[in-house]
Amino acid sequence: MGIFRDRLEGPAEWAREEPLGRVASGRVPPALPPLYVDCSDRDQFGFYEGARRFVAGLRALKRDVTFVSETGRHCRIDARSAARFLAGLESRR
Repeated sequence: MGIFRDRLEGPAEWAREEPLGRVASGRVPPALPPLYVDCSDRDQFGFYEGARRFVAGLRALKRDVTFVSETGRHCRIDARSAARFLAGLESRR
C-alpha cells in the first residue's frame, strides 16, 4: 500500500479509484483500450484472485481484456503472450 499512499490524497481517493470497486460499480470508461492482465497463481502478494475478479468484471461489462494465468510467483510474465497482444492491438481497433 505504500506505493499508493505516495500517489493518492487518502482513503477517500483510494475508495474512488480502486480498480475492483470501479469495475463492480460499472465506472469504467466506455473508450477503455484493450487491456492485458498477466498474473501468477502463486503470487505472494495476493494479486491473483483480485486479477481474476477484475478481468471477470471487465468481461461482464463487455470490455476487451486478455487474461494470462501464469504458474509461479509474482512478476512471472509470459513475454511471448504479451508481445502477441501488443502486436495485435492495431487489429483490435
